[in-house]
Amino acid sequence: MTIVRLGIFVDYISQDDYWQHLARSALPPKDVTEALDESRNTVSFRIDEFAVLGDGREISLRGDRGFTLSVSGPSGRVDPWRFLSLEDVEHDARCAVMPDDDPPDDVHHWAWLAERLRANGCEATPERLKSLPYEIRFSDRLRVRLPAARGHAGD
Repeated sequence: MTIVRLGIFVDYISQDDYWQHLARSALPPKDVTEALDESRNTVSFRIDEFAVLGDGREISLRGDRGFTLSVSGPSGRVDPWRFLSLEDVEHDARCAVMPDDDPPDDVHHWAWLAERLRANGCEATPERLKSLPYEIRFSDRLRVRLPAARGHAGD
């Protein structure tokens, strides 16, 4: 199967999502309460990397990436969303999928992606993948949450 496009899907982890995650954990209630309190000045994002095939189907390549942004102020309580734009999130999302230990000129882990796609029955080489369009998709709820995203409805 031919790959026509690669990309990432970005969504944020809401306080409710985080609370549910903590509730399923083995943490004592006191630690859960502390973790929730500490997370109020942060915003966490999850990233799913995918490939789009020639027939329109999508293959999920991995969903183990993400990042967290935090802010602090003199009063201790600051709304981190105040300081975020669509461009900020896009930049950090792109950085989050880059290799951690490769030379700076290797802008993506093309060999790993090619291997992963071949395991899914797709013909892929790092050289071919480098030439494909790479898109960033944002969840609808993230677009609504980011003021700068409201002006980019066609993205």
